[in-house]
Amino acid sequence: MIIQYKNIIDLSLKLHNDMAVYPGDPPINIKPLSSMPADRVNMLELNMSTHHGTHIDAPLHQVADGQSLDEFPPHNFIVGQMIKLDVAPKESGPDTNHKEGVLYLQVITAYDLAPYAERLAGAEGAVIHTGYGRVLLKNQVDEDYPCLDVSAIRMLAGFKNLKLIGIDSLSVDAMGESTIHHIWFAEPDRWLVETMVCLEQLPSDFSLCCLPLRIEHADGSPCRAVAFCD
Repeated sequence: MIIQYKNIIDLSLKLHNDMAVYPGDPPINIKPLSSMPADRVNMLELNMSTHHGTHIDAPLHQVADGQSLDEFPPHNFIVGQMIKLDVAPKESGPDTNHKEGVLYLQVITAYDLAPYAERLAGAEGAVIHTGYGRVLLKNQVDEDYPCLDVSAIRMLAGFKNLKLIGIDSLSVDAMGESTIHHIWFAEPDRWLVETMVCLEQLPSDFSLCCLPLRIEHADGSPCRAVAFCD
């Protein structure tokens, strides 16, 4: 049976050698496999981390005895009741930042998410649109990417129905920090999707599929995040 949707939106950053990566991480390296005869096949060699590009964070990423991605059944990564939390600023203010002509919210707080509290109570997952996805597409990231503060993640973690949080930023934590990850992963069967793009194209409600690679003991994995919109 073919399932048809009115709109399918790719929320994934294309993998390439000049792509944006977390500051300090090694760059991705994609090249033709030199050991293959040039006149017989085409094959690429990929050197990258489990957190390059649009990727899933498993609890194991920050919690020593946390779940790895291969412990999650595949259906966990197909989420029907998703909502968009749109906190992208419409004008400059004390909490906003500019880069490459893009305006985005620097730190997301519980106050920013409060208008969505009622809808969060009925959702399985949520993605946070900060506006930074357009910077990711320009490959011009730095340490001033958007992140959540403790009040925001505690609010989200308080909704036991939520299993997934996604964001159009390099991390939910500020540079070099891990508190936000730890609070979110304190409950089992939760995961994160980071470095998403094109969230501005999403409607307020949608379904999401973002299957990771089936890597043994994976702390994370690149994924193809795709939204299905009626």
